[in-house]
Amino acid sequence: DIVNVITKKGGKEVVNVDIFDVFEMQDKKSIAFKVTFQDPTKTLTDEEVNVSLNTIIEGIEKEFNAEIRNK
Repeated sequence: DIVNVITKKGGKEVVNVDIFDVFEMQDKKSIAFKVTFQDPTKTLTDEEVNVSLNTIIEGIEKEFNAEIRNK
């Protein structure tokens, strides 16, 4: 499922994934989620989080043939 893909693609810094909205219309589904990144040994930089987030987005697009509305 999508939470597993997010967790796998996001790496060890992904500590929580919350799906907070699902909307279905005709043959499409919109899913909104929040991802929490954390490293107990250091403060993550924007660049580190963005790399992980882009990897997550690419994984979702590939695995579910998804289109991301807002990047």
